[in-house]
Amino acid sequence: MLPTHSEPSQLASDTMHGWRFELVKWVGAGATSDVWRARDRETGAEVALKVAKTEEGASVLAAEADTLACAFSPHLPLLIDVGRVPSGAFPPIGMGEPLSVGRPYLAITWMPGRTLDPSLARTDEDRRAIALTVARDIGGAIARLDAAGVAHGDIKPANIRLVDRHRRGATSKEGPTWEANLLDLGLAADANVPSPAGGTPRYLPPELWTGARGGDGRARDRFALGLVLAEILVPRLVEAGDLAGEARRTQLPSPFHSWCSALLAPDPGARPRAAWIAEQARLAVGSSRSEHPWLEDPPGAVRASYLGSRRAEIVRAACARRSHVRVEGAPGEWLLHAIDVARRARALRGESTTMGEIEVGESDPLSRGRWLVALIGGAAARWSLAAISQVPDALLATALSELARRKPPSSWTFADLEHAGGTARATPAASQAEDFASAVAVALALSSDRKDEALDAVERDVFTSPLLRRAAADTLRRMGQAGRALALLATDHDPTVHALRAEIARRAGDRAAAEFEATAALEHDAADDRARAVLARLAIDAGEPRGALATLAGAPPTAATVEARAIALVASGERAQAEQELALAEALATTEESRGRVAGLIGYVAHMNGDFGRACSAFVRGADHAERAGALVEEATYLTGQAAAAVDQGDVAHALEAAGRASLLWEHLGRPADAATALLARAAAFSTAGAVLEATFAAREARERARWLGDRRAQAYACWAITDVL
Repeated sequence: MLPTHSEPSQLASDTMHGWRFELVKWVGAGATSDVWRARDRETGAEVALKVAKTEEGASVLAAEADTLACAFSPHLPLLIDVGRVPSGAFPPIGMGEPLSVGRPYLAITWMPGRTLDPSLARTDEDRRAIALTVARDIGGAIARLDAAGVAHGDIKPANIRLVDRHRRGATSKEGPTWEANLLDLGLAADANVPSPAGGTPRYLPPELWTGARGGDGRARDRFALGLVLAEILVPRLVEAGDLAGEARRTQLPSPFHSWCSALLAPDPGARPRAAWIAEQARLAVGSSRSEHPWLEDPPGAVRASYLGSRRAEIVRAACARRSHVRVEGAPGEWLLHAIDVARRARALRGESTTMGEIEVGESDPLSRGRWLVALIGGAAARWSLAAISQVPDALLATALSELARRKPPSSWTFADLEHAGGTARATPAASQAEDFASAVAVALALSSDRKDEALDAVERDVFTSPLLRRAAADTLRRMGQAGRALALLATDHDPTVHALRAEIARRAGDRAAAEFEATAALEHDAADDRARAVLARLAIDAGEPRGALATLAGAPPTAATVEARAIALVASGERAQAEQELALAEALATTEESRGRVAGLIGYVAHMNGDFGRACSAFVRGADHAERAGALVEEATYLTGQAAAAVDQGDVAHALEAAGRASLLWEHLGRPADAATALLARAAAFSTAGAVLEATFAAREARERARWLGDRRAQAYACWAITDVL
């Protein structure tokens, strides 16, 4: 029977005769710790033992323990123990004095190999092999950290270790002979924290220097991975003073140029997910299906995403004197372990318990949604979970692990989820793009449930069609993946592509590129309405709505130009005139995306005018159109608006549903500030309903995120929601 509580426990190393670890060899010293190679007396396994040099190193070891308790990957070390050195910790004779009693320590699995040196490889072939290995394995490790809701915080060559597979007894002669592992998680933190606790300046992204908002730890890790890959491929970059600038200006070999262009996108939200990079590298290596990064350890993927979805509860439980875990099976054991490690980490930092007793039960709908979105992607945010709402966490975890063994989570459909929660077996998905018979089949799949497979086919040039690449880039634009979209168009020099590239660059946060491409489009075709609309939107983004109206003067009335004019009028405070423009835009809109944008603007103006019923109706229409178009950013935006308008209208049920879906989409898109806004609307809905516990918990989560982001206004609203309901 699973224990249903956890409380401060004595470490196993303190209850044995002598210390659990036998010191073998001093390996080296980092900034805060000495590292020893040791043997675990319980298992006989080799371990890396980090012992803090001073008490200040305790927080670094605690952060690493917290992270490794939740993130699991074959390319990350496994946490073995954390605590303080007991008496009797003797090094081998002649290797120094006994370790100081009470010194903080961390024990993790020993990761063999040598530290990555970007200048190590001597030939282009070796450089390509090492870069593919790093993209595949380190990308996979970062993906698991993403799923657990944490960021590494210091991705760089010095924290990557290479292992020769042949020397370890591997028999495969195909692809790179290397494996890569990610070490040193002492700067790891919650993925939503906007500013890192430290890190190596050379590998930090531009938003930290420019003050731009919207980034998170995951985006910083992806940017750093792009720089590491560039260094491996181009030896001269190792000496570059401005590594990021030089890497962007350097033509890298295929396919790395498109990968790194995407990873180094100026806008944090435009950088592709690490799981995508890992999958692309796996396919480039030619690995078999059994070597799929998700299929290496399906339970580990399910476990990491589950614990990531419950991080806030784990932290609260660790602050309590006693916590009760009312979850059976494997998820209950995962929670107990994570809470125990988090409590030990708090003790290591010298933090005392601040709460009485906490009960942790089955995951609530929002946590379950986060679990699935972390595994599957943004599509899961739209699914109704009623079919599996009554399935215990233990049964669902088992079903999802089994499903992950048969097909990668990114290809799961809602039918797969229903089958996983019941008794039916999901049919394996085709994992290879060769399943498409023609370019036409790929084009049709771009607007279906198989869009991820279709995008994979296009990105790997299974069908070399410029038109298909443009269609795929536009699909990625709507999905909020501007970095990948720009990479697809990097070698397309047709003049008609300028306008599409301008819109994608604007969304990627590259204002200069967007202006250049839009101007080039107008030079080719002065009547290009999409390019003119981009220039107008750039002016609005810069706080110059009058300049936007001047740009649009004389432009033919199309859905794009009229919509941009309406936005400029709203920004200028001319709401009545904006409504007239929106009526015209509604008549001109011919696509699901344009209909959704117009409906969203109508809802925004109606909400500003205090017409909450009309605002709600318009936002619902906008979100529906955006969902059908696959426009994730717009869908999340309109759902957030719907939630706010529904709260003002007193429609609690719809407010909660819209706010929950919006927060999941914003988190998936890597936009924590917008996720905090959606969570604030959720807290307000609970407050309106008088649900004290739910409102307090939701408002605290929104307040914590707002505090991380430095949004004092949002913090104030969250506190207001708490005091109002109390």
